[in-house]
Amino acid sequence: MGIPGRSLTTRHLSDDIILDRSSGASEGKTWDRNTNVAYVLQSSLLKNLGLRLRNTTRSNFGNDLNDNRFIVSYSLPLPLWTTKNSGNKKGD
Repeated sequence: MGIPGRSLTTRHLSDDIILDRSSGASEGKTWDRNTNVAYVLQSSLLKNLGLRLRNTTRSNFGNDLNDNRFIVSYSLPLPLWTTKNSGNKKGD
């Protein structure tokens, strides 16, 4: 049982053998963690409006980064083709 329009995504990546191109050394550790919490409005005048909170944390050779973003999006439905009856009857 969930709430329509809500989603959660979490990723964790890590590596412990990193090649430093400038020195040729193959030492070091790095990891990334990404979390997205999103909600898309299902009805009302703002139907298809998406709200997303994204957090990214990265550690790369001791240089840490923590990034938070609030993303607003809107999905516009485009009618690429129609399924109207073309007037042909079965058997023609």
